[in-house]
Amino acid sequence: MPSIRFSLLLLTILMTIAACQDTGNRNNSDANEFDVVFMTDVHVLDESDVLQGYAQAIKEVNALNPDFVINGGDMIMDALKVPYDTAARLLYLFDSVTSMLETPFYPTIGNHDIFAWYFGDSLKSHPAYGKQFYTQNFSKAYYTIDHQNWRFFFLDGITKTPEHKYIGQIDSLQMQWLQNVLDTTSSDKQLAIVSHIPFITTGYQIWKGALEPNPPHGVVENSTRVLELFKNHQLQLVLQGHLHIYEKVFINDIWFITGGAVSSRWWQGKNKGLEEGFLKLKLGNSGVIDASYHPFDWEVNQTQ
Repeated sequence: MPSIRFSLLLLTILMTIAACQDTGNRNNSDANEFDVVFMTDVHVLDESDVLQGYAQAIKEVNALNPDFVINGGDMIMDALKVPYDTAARLLYLFDSVTSMLETPFYPTIGNHDIFAWYFGDSLKSHPAYGKQFYTQNFSKAYYTIDHQNWRFFFLDGITKTPEHKYIGQIDSLQMQWLQNVLDTTSSDKQLAIVSHIPFITTGYQIWKGALEPNPPHGVVENSTRVLELFKNHQLQLVLQGHLHIYEKVFINDIWFITGGAVSSRWWQGKNKGLEEGFLKLKLGNSGVIDASYHPFDWEVNQTQ
């Protein structure tokens, strides 16, 4: 029978080995790893329950203490087809809750963050018309940020149609901007794309059948051309929203992750079984170390 001393030594060795083992979809240990939260499709409404739900999500994000938060678009519900005063009120409510974040916040433009497109040309002279509502209150429609050895490309994947609707598309000016930025981006940098409308998704095929085509408002129609611009770089990750599903597609060494929805079924409970939540990411010089969906503690008020 082995001695107690030997048993304790063996246990210590086994525990050390276990601590070094990869878990889930982690890669090897990375001294430069950092944490990011991806919160998409908040769809703030002027309702107390909704604001309490969003505040609870913020509280749980703060408890995780990420390096920064990425918003995936559709911050309010909505600006497309409401008077300006209504859109401005929703924006004020969104900002009031978001201000409780204890970490940097980087937004992405969503279709519901665009003012008055659905009114046709009747409000075209308004100073906040269209994407100006977003750029006046948040940031440029597309931009980059750098963190450690990563560069994040926040893209505007929304284009207006002649019928005053929208489709998923990266326009020609943005394509040229992308090329210019990539030309000056080191090939050893890890890259990520953030787009409200997905680049790659299987959602419509899961819902409607394997042969179902993706609609033009559901995906970025020229995503292949965009991805081609990244062919000589280390694109690791594409973060997506819009569809209110949690989906991870790994293809050609790139993770395409649709990050669920903070509002789930627009604050009316689960959407296709998915609870309200956000995405937790751990990134490092080796790429995407871990990604998982984090439901937060909120339930729809059934008395409404």
